Formats: sequence, structure tokens, C-alpha cells
Amino acid sequence: MSEAPSGTITLPDGRRLAYDDVGDPDGVAVVYLHGCPDCRRTRHPDDSIARDLGVRLVAVDRPGYGASDPPAVPTLASQADDVVALVDALGIEQCGVFAWSSGAMVALALAARAPARIGALAIAAGTLPTPGPADDASIAEIVSLLVPDPITIELAQEAVREHKSAPYLRDLESVAGLEARLAEAMVEAVAGGIAGAAFDVRAACTALPLDLGRIDVPVDLWYGEKDDVVPVSAGEYLAATLPHATLHVVPDASHLVALTHWTTILESLRRDLTCR
Repeated sequence: MSEAPSGTITLPDGRRLAYDDVGDPDGVAVVYLHGCPDCRRTRHPDDSIARDLGVRLVAVDRPGYGASDPPAVPTLASQADDVVALVDALGIEQCGVFAWSSGAMVALALAARAPARIGALAIAAGTLPTPGPADDASIAEIVSLLVPDPITIELAQEAVREHKSAPYLRDLESVAGLEARLAEAMVEAVAGGIAGAAFDVRAACTALPLDLGRIDVPVDLWYGEKDDVVPVSAGEYLAATLPHATLHVVPDASHLVALTHWTTILESLRRDLTCR
């Protein structure tokens, strides 16, 4: 079931950026950046976890997803700037960032462009680009494999389980309400079109336009040992390249590591932010 975002802001160019502001309103601020093809609701189904941890969780519909409008020329820099505009509008001086999967590239861009605003990063199963064909036809073909067209809740429910590994399905079933949440969020993610998914696919086929060695923000990297979508080697590369990174390889965890280990990651990020 589609749910309206708890808030939207109007960006300087007139676009809308939608978000949910949940958890502890007086807690440590954490921006959550979803993956592909997802939206702000592609998070743990139980927002009381953030509240109980003392975390104010701001989950964003990244541009082109859900209720957020895409820019005319989307870039990682523009996505990062949109997040800065959001935290400005919410009166947040400094925050942590929790990024899952393709959201990691935006998180790294954010840390590079606005290091004074980002206290720490947590990246779970973060993707790295594999440069390849990035023409419109190739992008459209890949997106068509990710998102049923036209999408219905029934097709989204199938897509959540289709071609998934045994560890992934085990993790999916281990979190109450997660399977339904992922299907509902997929429908909502592309309700306004596939611009967000197309951006993520194009970014995944293009060399990362960042100097990772200059990112001066502490980063905790969380990768599942049994992730067959993003291998642990991606985390090893980031750990070796980012100056202040710590790699956590989670035994037996799948690509859903962000959601199966939600409490652990949020708690660790909150601790990093309060200890700075």
C-alpha cells in the first residue's frame, strides 16, 4: 500500500524532494539512502528501532524515485546537493548517513562535497561502478530486468523473490513484514516513472567521479559473506581506498544485510556520531 511521505521540500530549481522523518525527533540525525529500484520505504519495517536507539531517521526518496522529482541532468553531485538542501530545511547541522546498495555512491559523493555536514557514514552492501555500455538502449534493457512494466503489487511480490539465492530468501523471511514492505516500496518507487532506476543503472556503468582517497569522514562498511549481488571484494576495495574506513564482513549474510542487521548498524553509527 502506497503511503504519503511525512514531508516534502521544494528544491531551488522547483523540484520536490520527499522524505519520511521517523524515530526519535530529538535523537541523533541519520539520513537513510535507499538502493535500486527502491524508495524511502525500503527500510526496516519497524521504525521503533530507530526511536529506541535515540536516532532521528530521515529516509529520502532519492531524485526520480517515489514522490521525488528527477533533475533535468542527474549526477551524483546533484543528488548529494539535494540531501544537503534537505538537512538545511530540517535544521540539521550535522548528520550521519546510512546507505544501502546503490545509495552508497550518493553517500560517498555527499561526504566528498559536504564533509563538514557528515559526521560518519555507514555503507551496507555498497555497490561500486563497473564501467560498461551506458547508452540509453542498454540502460533501458537493464532497468526492464529490475522493474516489471507495468508494475503491480503482485508482480512486485514475485520480483522480490524471483531468482534470489537461498541466503537472500532466508534473510528475507527472518524479518517480520519485510517481504511485503519491499514489494510495496518497489511499486511506490516507480509510481512516477523509472528516472531514478535509470540514473542508478547509468551510474553503475560509469567510472566513479570521486577521489575516494580524499574523503575525510569515518566510514563503517558492512558486507554480507553470502551476498551474490555485491561481493565482499567491493568492501575490501573501499576499505583499502578510503582513509578512515572499517570493514565488517557479516557471516552468512546476504545482500539484505542492511535490513537484517539494521539495529547493529544504526547503533554503531549513532555511537560513531556521539563519540566525535
